[in-house]
Amino acid sequence: MRLVVLGITEDFNILANDKEIFNYCLGLANAGIPHLIQILDDPDDRPLWAVLGELEMLTKKCLVP
Repeated sequence: MRLVVLGITEDFNILANDKEIFNYCLGLANAGIPHLIQILDDPDDRPLWAVLGELEMLTKKCLVP
């Protein structure tokens, strides 16, 4: 969690405050819920396969420059 927050904020001072790190990560998780619901709403795919397919697509996007 610390590395994610540090990578996004690039602020070393935030690492001293555990509650702030947790709240930041909680905000990221809450922001992703609508996207997750959209993925799980696909009637043609099982929920697990839909999530795994999305993760695979995201990793391919990250690896391609």
